[in-house]
Amino acid sequence: MLYRVTWTIDLDADSPEHAARRALEIHRNPDSWATHFEVRAKRGRVHNVDLGRGDAATKQDVVFVLTPMADGIVRDVQAFRTREAAAAAERAWLDAQGIRTDQEREHRSDWGTGIAIWECKTTDPT
Repeated sequence: MLYRVTWTIDLDADSPEHAARRALEIHRNPDSWATHFEVRAKRGRVHNVDLGRGDAATKQDVVFVLTPMADGIVRDVQAFRTREAAAAAERAWLDAQGIRTDQEREHRSDWGTGIAIWECKTTDPT
């Protein structure tokens, strides 16, 4: 049977190409929580499928939220399933900002540029 599968994500970007690249990066990330799909059968029936929910093996009690801030503006917030994945993303962000030492990190934070990882408990609304 033929299906049309649509993955939709809202994100902040500088251009359509930047948005597409960010979406592809998020989609390829195994720790991504962007797991919701709209699946349309050839006959028109629509199913909403969220692969991040369901069996007990995929349910988690904690997520690690990465909150980068540049010049006082928080943007590109991401959630990760593991502390290691969040730490790797944090290192990549620091490298991209040219922040290499704790002293430089502290100095830049005085001017509104920094990053933090928050360990957050999840709740199941059902």
